Amino acid sequence: MHTLRDETDQAAVSIDDFERYLSSLKEDSEGALSAITDYYAKLKAAEKSIRDIGIESVSNRYSPAISELYGVIGEAYTTLLSLPIDVVKVDELISKLKTTGDEVLHNIAHDYQQMLLAEASILYANRDRQHLGEINTLLLQTEGLYFSGDFARSYEETVKALRRIRGQE
Repeated sequence: MHTLRDETDQAAVSIDDFERYLSSLKEDSEGALSAITDYYAKLKAAEKSIRDIGIESVSNRYSPAISELYGVIGEAYTTLLSLPIDVVKVDELISKLKTTGDEVLHNIAHDYQQMLLAEASILYANRDRQHLGEINTLLLQTEGLYFSGDFARSYEETVKALRRIRGQE
């Protein structure tokens, strides 16, 4: 009688363990799928930002990293679809997606913001361009920096030129 009860208890524990395993597998799979869809959308938005920047050197700088991230997304998704699900591999891929993806997305967003600042400062400085030859030369240099994708330096040099116009330097 005790043997039957012990085996029943052991079976109940095994069933509980299996249910916890399935629950954990479900949570991991749903979390991975959520990360995949989230980063896919973020990458599409980042690609739009790169298109909005419209400078080939910037596009060339980020194209390999974006392609790699799409590859990681595809591999993670394929791994999720294959049975049995290799949770360790999925976790590694999602971790890589998050670390590399966050860095690339941050850099793209930073470049986009720097581009907006540089563009606005150059446009503002253009109003004095015709009157001062020295400023025209400086702005030609800042435009060169802008079109090479060096937005931070372009912005800094334009601000220096504007200060020079205003006699603050």
